[in-house]
Amino acid sequence: MVQYLWMFPTADVQIDFMRKYPKTILNYIEGNPPAREQGSISKLLGIKAAIPKNWPTEEPRALELEITHRNVSLYHLLLNGTQDSTSGAGSIFQTWFMDTHDAIDLSGYGEEFAFYARQIPELLHIVERVKPEDIQPRFSQWLRKQGDEREPTPEECRELWQSIDNLRQGAAQTVTDKLGLIWVSR
Repeated sequence: MVQYLWMFPTADVQIDFMRKYPKTILNYIEGNPPAREQGSISKLLGIKAAIPKNWPTEEPRALELEITHRNVSLYHLLLNGTQDSTSGAGSIFQTWFMDTHDAIDLSGYGEEFAFYARQIPELLHIVERVKPEDIQPRFSQWLRKQGDEREPTPEECRELWQSIDNLRQGAAQTVTDKLGLIWVSR
């Protein structure tokens, strides 16, 4: 079964809430109100966690990307020009295949991650540096590392460029809206 990486623009206050209450992540991406989980002391004192304002009431819009567990290292290479570990916002895709990254691990299980709004301008800058002419040689390099000696087709390169451009557009809108970003596997 293929696991897809889904990215959602998200307010920092919602990221903080999901970080504190990791079981609410699925509620968020499905557009359902969270079940308020509480610690035993909070229950004894009658303290309830306030659900953040603007919690989605329907599935939030995800960025249009075709990233799976099978090609996430390709997207890391496309974005960064290297297969090596990177830091900062460039580490967005290595959350799936390396233990080192600068993302917030929302669940503690290494499956749901986030960047705060302050990190998205750096991501946008990195994505904007990728040019259409970078796609073919980087894709070829990735294929060779996978043991595949064929050259990528122009159509494959166009599809990859479209996905990178969708990420650029999504990051630009996320910056404009002053939002962070969460990503999960589904």
